Amino acid sequence: MRVVSRYAGRRLVELLDVVSCLLTLPAYYCWNYGLGCYYLTTGEVRRVRDTLVVGPLLLLLALCLVPVAIHGYLLWLLLSLLLPGRPYSLLHLGTSPPPSHQTTFTFATMNVLIGPELGNKFNNLPFVFSRVEKIAAKILDQSSEVMGNALNGEVDEVTKEEAVLTRFPHVDFICFQEVFDRVHAVGLAMRLRALYPYMVVDVATHGPATNLCLLGSGLALASRFPILSATFIPFTAKRGWQWCVDYGVLLCKMDLGEGRVGVLANLHTVAYQGKEQLIREALTQVEEAIASFTREQVEEGERLEWAVVGGDFNFDNMSPGDRECAEHSLLRTFTDPALVAPGQDAGWAVGTETRQPTLHTPEMRSPERFKDILVDDTRRRHYMLDADVEEQTMDLMTIGPKTNHAGEVVAEPWGGMRRIDKLLYRADMAALRGAATLTALAGLTDHAPVAIAIHTRHTQGD
Repeated sequence: MRVVSRYAGRRLVELLDVVSCLLTLPAYYCWNYGLGCYYLTTGEVRRVRDTLVVGPLLLLLALCLVPVAIHGYLLWLLLSLLLPGRPYSLLHLGTSPPPSHQTTFTFATMNVLIGPELGNKFNNLPFVFSRVEKIAAKILDQSSEVMGNALNGEVDEVTKEEAVLTRFPHVDFICFQEVFDRVHAVGLAMRLRALYPYMVVDVATHGPATNLCLLGSGLALASRFPILSATFIPFTAKRGWQWCVDYGVLLCKMDLGEGRVGVLANLHTVAYQGKEQLIREALTQVEEAIASFTREQVEEGERLEWAVVGGDFNFDNMSPGDRECAEHSLLRTFTDPALVAPGQDAGWAVGTETRQPTLHTPEMRSPERFKDILVDDTRRRHYMLDADVEEQTMDLMTIGPKTNHAGEVVAEPWGGMRRIDKLLYRADMAALRGAATLTALAGLTDHAPVAIAIHTRHTQGD
């Protein structure tokens, strides 16, 4: 494995960075898993062993390790403030040559929440160690077939049954969000290396003005193709606790072979923006960052085959409170296959943000049964958030579906349609070949992944 790290070219700083991790992480994990013994998800049963033995032992060990962790954190803080370097780590985990002469490319995006155990449990997700292994296994168990449910570049006639898949199709590029934990990020990369030898992890610009030197961006990217260059742009519009997270956009230039390149952006906008239009400001930053990155990184003699933007946008196309974001110019420059017009989604589209209290029900842990839920306009409302949001608040974590005057949950045009995970592409560069929502990660995350396949408009010899 070759690692191009945050402090590339400065081996002493790299060593100090590793030392700071070794000093800090033992206490960090003991606190997390110790307190986790007392904070249960809806799928867990309180066990006497954890309450009386495991929890107290881990918390006692964490307390003993606090002095060591403080030294490690101070060392890391000094490195971040005084010796800032490249805001990401690029992992090259294999030597296999990239595919050649490929003209169809498939992308997937997924918010997987691989972070502090207490954060996982707060979102009602199970043990992170087992989830990382299972998520990787589901991704690797993908079809060899390229997704192709779009006819003549259109998906208007596709049904929900055809646009919801229980298994990953062949995927070339994966955009991850909320991969906050550095150790788990490397573990995920190692498990995926057979198909994705190139991966960007540990993405952040740590500092008082970006994330208060706390959580990184959580962005990560896995690729079958070499990554030629990358940059990270932190979002500047945040409020309150959002300043603890380095929300932003990661931009990568991909080597497609034979002088062909692609530009792939992976973003995560702020959660629960309230009444302020923080996400709209972030979309403007994304639009400007893509234009600047493309202008600076695509060199003379290289041919730009496509430009794609994926991620957790944290707004849907139909909610009244999200209308300003749905009408943003980014969604005119880039095409969202599931968007018909601001306020209207395609008939085959479904929501991607789950109602977290339902995550441990049997039907939400089965890809096949989860698909049955998504394609049913009434049942979907019980398990996926409605696109009727007036204001984004943390109530969305626990709220149930609204009922009619008779107290019944019935099908509505916006029912279960909070579609915040998106993949956008430049239609002037490529034609759509397929689009889908995926249930393969049922029970492993609180979002439904999405995927698109595009075919470049260039032909060999152009």
